[in-house]
Amino acid sequence: MKLAKPNPKITPGDYISTPQPRLVTSSMKAKVFELYNIGLFRRIFYTVDHLVPLELCGTNSIRNLWPQPKKEARLKDLDENRLATAVHAGKMKLADAQQEMLQLWGGSAA
Repeated sequence: MKLAKPNPKITPGDYISTPQPRLVTSSMKAKVFELYNIGLFRRIFYTVDHLVPLELCGTNSIRNLWPQPKKEARLKDLDENRLATAVHAGKMKLADAQQEMLQLWGGSAA
């Protein structure tokens, strides 16, 4: 099964060195859907997701948000949880986990 990935020109990924709270407004979500040409009626099949998750210090910027098909969101969650657990346990550096998310799910280095 080929997974959907974000367009790296629109969503290259973005992260910082310290975590931030989730703050994605309705207008930001609408902008993401607009950038990806997803019309109003198709939006129910997507969730606006962080390419680099907040748990790995991803940002809430448009550069880090993309419309992920809902049917695939659980698969990405598994990678997010695995990498965040490794970082918090001291088994992996944060920067390495951020890069692995970008490699696994698309985008480019921030």
